[in-house]
Amino acid sequence: MVRALAVDDDPATLKALELLLSKCGYEVTIADTGERALALVDERDFDIVITDLRIGDASGLSILTRVKRRNPAVPVVVITGYASIESAVEAIKLGAYDYLTKPLFSDKVKITVKRALERAALSREVDHLRRELSQQ
Repeated sequence: MVRALAVDDDPATLKALELLLSKCGYEVTIADTGERALALVDERDFDIVITDLRIGDASGLSILTRVKRRNPAVPVVVITGYASIESAVEAIKLGAYDYLTKPLFSDKVKITVKRALERAALSREVDHLRRELSQQ
């Protein structure tokens, strides 16, 4: 089962993400603070992380950085109600899979998450095949 982490300090957005991802069959963990999100990232493995860019006590970019440091293959989707070209470029440079603006539309989120997970699976498969070829 896919393990997803949803991070947002807005209770309505967090609940919407939790319901949407659960309906897709994912095991969803939620965090309403940056501190909680960082602790979860340090203690558990996730297959995908969706994080708000601006969280009261932390930055979504710090969560992105921590996830990528722990496991670079995990896709991270950054969401924000305060989109700017600068923050989008910074998020992508730090390894974000995508950058979505609020309000979130369920179909867009579902498609983005599905594609991110497919890309991660393909990347793992390529790495596995490369290791097999190098051992021959």
